Amino acid sequence: MAARARLIAALIGRPLADLQAEIASLPAGVAWVVTDDGRAAGIRVDRTDPPGLMRVHAVDGPAIAPLVDDLQAAYAGRPVRVGLRRAPGAAAWLAARGWTPADCFVVLRRSVFAATPPLPADVEERALDAVGVDTYLELEADAFSSVPGHAPWNADDFARMSRDPGFDRDLIRVLVDAHGPVGLLHAGLPHTVEAIGLRARARGRGLGRWLLRRCEALLRARGATSTELLVAESNRAAVALYLAEGYAEVERRDVWASPPG
Repeated sequence: MAARARLIAALIGRPLADLQAEIASLPAGVAWVVTDDGRAAGIRVDRTDPPGLMRVHAVDGPAIAPLVDDLQAAYAGRPVRVGLRRAPGAAAWLAARGWTPADCFVVLRRSVFAATPPLPADVEERALDAVGVDTYLELEADAFSSVPGHAPWNADDFARMSRDPGFDRDLIRVLVDAHGPVGLLHAGLPHTVEAIGLRARARGRGLGRWLLRRCEALLRARGATSTELLVAESNRAAVALYLAEGYAEVERRDVWASPPG
């Protein structure tokens, strides 16, 4: 851990003591996730049920090899996924070591927006503080339960996210009907649609489109001239919605799974 902390601190130009304190505060069972042709942009929190994924900071590195080697040495036997921009040689390096393609993240963007339609009469929008973090987390887990590879967040994940400089509680909203919370949106500054989701019982009513456009409207009110999102290619329903709304692909990031054992 100390050697990796020194490497990362040097790469990102942060004081070693600050980074060590951050690492020490993480839950047990943490592995660095490498992304973007040599940048480590997250951590994997391996809980028994379920696993969680949480972004903490970005690390600029010269190549993927030393960081992946370090990751596997530190957490031997634990499943790890690596998301890559299609950097020259990176895929071949992983494949030669037994890694296998698992999915693909697609980055989509658009700059022409449509108006947010009115909500159905039996549905209303509420702020995060009106429903509470626990309700939001339970809704998030249910709304994305059928999405391949989704790992529900817990209260610790949310607390860490809330300390991110781009986090704004007002950019999280929840839809509620007579039976309780049914949908959510989370916008991230300066221009990211972090998440939109619906319970199964609320689908097929156009609420997914409403959440997307409302998320965009919140970002535009903060000065965004375009919006961007990241979606797993395996989440076909979400991809279809975004393309139908006018989003265009700007980047693909292959996801590779570590070899078993």
